Amino acid sequence: MLNRPDEARHPRDDAGPAARGSRPDRWQLGRALVGAGLAATAVPAFAPAFGVGPGGALTDWRYGPVLLGAIGLVTASTLLFAAGTRLAPVNRLAVTLGVLVGFVLLVVAPGWAIVRATRQLLSAALPLEPAGPEFAVVALVVGAATLGAVEPALRRRAALLPLVAPLLAVTAGLSVSAPAGPPPGWLAPAVAVGAAGLLVLGRLGAGPPAGSHPGPPPAGGAGGEQPAAPASRAPYQRLVGVLTTVGLTGLVVVAGGVGAELLAPAGRTAPAEARQFVTEPVEPRMSTSPLALFPALFSGKRPFSVTVTSSQPPQRLRYVTLESFDGTLWSTGARYRHAGTRFPPGPAAGPAEHRTELIRVNRPEVVGWLLSSGRPTGVSVAGLAVDEASGDVVVPAGQPVPAQYRIDSVVGVVDEERRRVSVPADGPAESAFAAPEDLRTWARQVAGGERSYAALERLAGHFADYRLETAEPPGGHGLYQIRELRRTRVGTAEQYASAFAVLARILGYDVRVVVGFRPRPTGEAGRYRAEGRDVHAWAEVRFDGVGWLDFDPTPTRTVETEGADEPAPEQPERRPSAEPTPGAGAARTADPPAAAGATDARPGGGDTPWPVGVAVLVGVVLLVGAAVPVAKSIRRRRRRGAVDPGRRALGAWRETVERLLDGGVAVTRSQTVGEVVGTVQGRFDESVAHAVRRLGGLHEEAAFAPGGINPSAADLAWTQADLIRAAVLRQLPPLARLRALLNPRSLGSTPR
Repeated sequence: MLNRPDEARHPRDDAGPAARGSRPDRWQLGRALVGAGLAATAVPAFAPAFGVGPGGALTDWRYGPVLLGAIGLVTASTLLFAAGTRLAPVNRLAVTLGVLVGFVLLVVAPGWAIVRATRQLLSAALPLEPAGPEFAVVALVVGAATLGAVEPALRRRAALLPLVAPLLAVTAGLSVSAPAGPPPGWLAPAVAVGAAGLLVLGRLGAGPPAGSHPGPPPAGGAGGEQPAAPASRAPYQRLVGVLTTVGLTGLVVVAGGVGAELLAPAGRTAPAEARQFVTEPVEPRMSTSPLALFPALFSGKRPFSVTVTSSQPPQRLRYVTLESFDGTLWSTGARYRHAGTRFPPGPAAGPAEHRTELIRVNRPEVVGWLLSSGRPTGVSVAGLAVDEASGDVVVPAGQPVPAQYRIDSVVGVVDEERRRVSVPADGPAESAFAAPEDLRTWARQVAGGERSYAALERLAGHFADYRLETAEPPGGHGLYQIRELRRTRVGTAEQYASAFAVLARILGYDVRVVVGFRPRPTGEAGRYRAEGRDVHAWAEVRFDGVGWLDFDPTPTRTVETEGADEPAPEQPERRPSAEPTPGAGAARTADPPAAAGATDARPGGGDTPWPVGVAVLVGVVLLVGAAVPVAKSIRRRRRRGAVDPGRRALGAWRETVERLLDGGVAVTRSQTVGEVVGTVQGRFDESVAHAVRRLGGLHEEAAFAPGGINPSAADLAWTQADLIRAAVLRQLPPLARLRALLNPRSLGSTPR
């Protein structure tokens, strides 16, 4: 063959039968299946990020079957193309990738949201939606890892090469899922066992040792015997085999002991979190602190009204948490993340009650956050954002407030005995404001020298003899208003909550202010209503091992009713409860009565409009079609960049033969230079034939000359090849030119 002498001089021992279009042998098939199994270990690695427990990673109907389907489809497609066709490996990759993309777009149906899904995968709050666009990205990653494991397994290359892509996918899954929970302990041993399987199968299926030559035995040799490897290499190979076996055995033993910690960075017990490097904060719909709107809401200047349907009477509806104080205003430093219909739970702190409430917003003008009895865990409306630290759910800027939503939340339950013995957590080392000495003295006088739950109760009870202003509530809750509250002993819930929180922070407690509402019964069973005049504020203090306990320092006596016999307005029970977090032993309450028009939206769910389906189909066709020109360009660049001048010149000739074949010229691999020139003459002008003749001479010099060819001659060969390619395309009609660019025949007609 005129175009293969370089392969005789530069044998490629790493190419397996699959690279030449032959059927894979049993060892290659075994390595491919082991590689697919290694890719499947990425499924439990990503599972915590989607709220799927270790036991349901492979069986959850919304998660496991889709990812396992992608793995099976990629594995089957690659093996069928390798065994039943003569497609070049680059073509197999392109076609299989097209199959994978089409599967994900049709089964997961992410729509156009997949454009931003990769960034949202690293920036959205966990858990993610198994039906959302982020799940489509994970399906593509797992499918690509499968392709990166199965395709190298069909070649005679490094035995552990099929391990690389699955290990990258597993590492990515652990990094994405790190905040949601640890991976299963068997994950690292499974990866180690898979690596051992690849080594064993690669060793059993290895060809003749290096230095041997397939083919007929040399003269004088025993018929059918292959030359043995040099004796000097035998001890070295045995030593490598022993060390490999011992090392893998130790790796499996260690992996069984430390589990997933084997894949974590040094000095840590959990994988590194990738989300710390990607920030995409959500801008809230409202930027004004709700506590600053307290007087306007209470007086009715900012109309507010919601209706609550619940099976249990809600004592308070949480609205927003404020943890930063600068001496004038309490504000939130929350970092809101995009969220689906499920929200991350808080740290476990004992038993909790589950609540489900249907909220109907009657006046959405001043609403910026969602209301709930406890810490939200799920909502029927998608597209909102959540602060993972406090659990507050915010409406993003530019998005309308949902008129109705069903929200699930948890309210912690802490008994009296545990409250009494709980230890307060330490507050921030530095405050954003310099506490005046008079307030420091006041705090020490009220709370005493001890630091305990009882001291905080004394601080909250200190305001019991004060009075609540309800007629014309004064605004503000900074240091000036706190001093005025101490002097006049009259104020609003805004000022009492701020005064308690400031004094507690001076004493070293970790404290925050919560703004919410106290709903009132409407007279209908299970229905309650909250308006602007029901706005309220209270404080929460964090305790070790318990969470946040709330303290309500607002007195029950009002200025208008002082000295009268009429009862004071209904107040919620002062006894604190823990931060709303899920825990063991919690009994779920019954769902509230269903209401017409309740929203149940899920990202990526529902029927896909036909224009999107057509666009997906067109996109898949374009993706598969673009793979051929890209593969040709990669091959041309690799041939042009060869280090050996002889290989560069031979590559230029092969490139020319392939371009002539694309242009409809009936040339074959076995034709001589003269035959190719004769075929070209009469088909194109004389300049093309002259360039082919000149390139053919350089090709024969590179293939047969004893001294080879110099670099300048190799560069000249590629200059002629470029002239021929441009002339061939220029003389073709537009439609034939496009067909030549997309023609995959030349990819499989000549070796790489």
